Amino acid sequence: MMGTSRWTAAVLLVLTFLLGVGVGFFARGPLFFGPRGPGMEDRMRGRLTNRFAEELKLTPDQRTKVDRILEQSGQKMRALRREVIRPRFEAIADSTRMEIEQVLTPDQKVKFRQLTQKMKQPPPPRRGRWFPW
Repeated sequence: MMGTSRWTAAVLLVLTFLLGVGVGFFARGPLFFGPRGPGMEDRMRGRLTNRFAEELKLTPDQRTKVDRILEQSGQKMRALRREVIRPRFEAIADSTRMEIEQVLTPDQKVKFRQLTQKMKQPPPPRRGRWFPW
């Protein structure tokens, strides 16, 4: 019996961790799902345009056209994330939360719901990249 409860606790811990990682990734915008932070997308597009211009020896006209193509592609990717990926991710996250709740006691469910709500909140802004002051 003791081994079963330890196994259950370990599984619960792993599932909670995975749910937290998933929610955190989605809330913060991981590299897989797109750039983070204000202006990041424009900076990334600019770097890519600069690299293409340098390595491919693009003319100014070609550079302008390539940049426009990359901007339009970015708009399409944002729409894809918003319309397809986000709803599917949320459905999986909801299903995971429901499955976890099935193994919890009523008190644990309350705490679990509070914890998951807290995890959905964006973190407070940081003043420095490495230091909080």
